Amino acid sequence: MTSNSRIQGYHIVIDNGSSKPNKGSLKVAIVSDETGELLFSSGNVNDETLNEVCPEGFTCTLDYVYGFVTNIIKYVGLARNKINRLAPENRILTGIALLVPCQVVNNGTGIIANLVDKQGNKLTNVNWNLIIPKLRESGRISMLDENSFRFVVANDICGAAARIAQIMANNTSYDNRFGTGFYATVVMAGGGCGGAHIKVYDELIQIEAIEPGMTRSFTVNNHIEGYGASGYAILNNFAEALGLSKEGSLAIKYIGNARIATQYIVNLNKYSHESYLFRNSGLFDEIGNNDSLSSFKLKNITEEAHTKACKKAVDTFIDAIGQIAAIRVTDLINMFILTGPLAAAIKERLGIIKEYHNTRIEDLIWNRTKLYLNPNTVSTAESNGFQIICETNIPDNTVGGSLLLKSNVIGHGLRGSWFDIPIQEFKTSCTAFNADN
Repeated sequence: MTSNSRIQGYHIVIDNGSSKPNKGSLKVAIVSDETGELLFSSGNVNDETLNEVCPEGFTCTLDYVYGFVTNIIKYVGLARNKINRLAPENRILTGIALLVPCQVVNNGTGIIANLVDKQGNKLTNVNWNLIIPKLRESGRISMLDENSFRFVVANDICGAAARIAQIMANNTSYDNRFGTGFYATVVMAGGGCGGAHIKVYDELIQIEAIEPGMTRSFTVNNHIEGYGASGYAILNNFAEALGLSKEGSLAIKYIGNARIATQYIVNLNKYSHESYLFRNSGLFDEIGNNDSLSSFKLKNITEEAHTKACKKAVDTFIDAIGQIAAIRVTDLINMFILTGPLAAAIKERLGIIKEYHNTRIEDLIWNRTKLYLNPNTVSTAESNGFQIICETNIPDNTVGGSLLLKSNVIGHGLRGSWFDIPIQEFKTSCTAFNADN
């Protein structure tokens, strides 16, 4: 990324999530502009509180916004040793890409329905534009001047979609498809479910966030992520299939770790806050631990019963994704791409469920998709080479955030959900997240 043609320092990509509704979650990458070296990743930090916007919670929207300032200063401090290895003139913050779990309006404001303050009120009128003046006011970080500094607030899925487009642009196996007129839909399933279109034109690639949609059934949760395409839905459907009590179901959803449903035994950092939640829920046996890890399994649940309940949750997930794909197939997309940590976990779990042995997740989704399409639409899609891909090498939305900070990227309508990126940026970008595929 080059925020300024003369100065190459470092930039920050922040993926703000709502998996911790009363605190806000963070995934952060600090990257060298010149080399793409990853100077810091919050994924390498074991302290859970370091990955929270407000570890003590927030009393109002302003608390939440200023929590980012505190965290940015903290993360730059953690990366200071590597930043100090840069040339003296490059030890300067040149831009921040903030990826948020909601639609963005007015170039940096929005409503995050899944985050609540200490009184239980949803966060409204969030103005992330207050972050940069407050950061400058602190005087703790050397920053580019106001005219050169890049600050982008974007819908979080745009980061993942940009990275997937970059992988395709640099992978020879896509040469025959990834050209002018290529049209794909990316769906990332995690705490929620987000989607984006990738469209390739002569000189640019367009990334546009979309709403995945509603289910086609009026007898179930009509929103697709609540029905099956999210970590919350996986846990809810798993708990229902196990016949857990209402209190037990609420407890595992409060913990919020989808591995409860996809892994019979869950291994966690022994001293993490998550381990604390497992121990204090009363639902798990701690069956082993060593100096750093603890292992948990649900009490009085056999592996066979766990696998059966997991299959119910996975089946509903596949059905939900199939419904999303069916809507997009009618738009004549070339490719449907499923990504995210939840998709990776389910893909891995398929090898354990005997009914799914030797079955690709892509085939399961396509078979379910076809149930929602008429035969002519299916024939048209197959004759045009329509393809479903499960791309599991995208750990989170930060991996493509650097591309959104390019000085020649155009954001439309101050929305944070629609970006035009010149194709050469995908071909020449040196990023910290190089994928072999």
